[in-house]
Amino acid sequence: MSITAGRQGTFRSLCLRVYNIDIMKVMKLIILVTLLLALLSGALACEVSDEKAIRDTVTGFFEAYENQEYSRTLEFLSEKLKAAEGEAEIIETLRATQILGDFTRLKSMGELEIDFNTATIWVDLEGFAGIIRTTQVSLVKEDEEWRIHGF
Repeated sequence: MSITAGRQGTFRSLCLRVYNIDIMKVMKLIILVTLLLALLSGALACEVSDEKAIRDTVTGFFEAYENQEYSRTLEFLSEKLKAAEGEAEIIETLRATQILGDFTRLKSMGELEIDFNTATIWVDLEGFAGIIRTTQVSLVKEDEEWRIHGF
């Protein structure tokens, strides 16, 4: 047994010398590749969950708006937008817009772009007589929640 073990050790060292392989470098490379793959999969998972959260925010806002739940629409708006415009003013604007029949129903959502803590998504809104208008909705991430920041 000791002769066989000695031969295997000699063969291994011969292969390492012939192919000039440094086991430590190979191990470091394997660890590095594994870490990179883990980071990439984590980043993709975050983007998928962000995409769902953004689409849920936009859907929630328009559902509340269509159901004339104006106070509830505020839950989907950014704090900066509410502070700049005033909650009462936002509600009055939403009421007036809906009374006029101006593009009140969310028909579909299209292209989404996420850039760290901001995002934009294109939406199709249906208005009076079934007319469709495509517009961009801006969002911002506040306290880990996506909120609408502008139209």
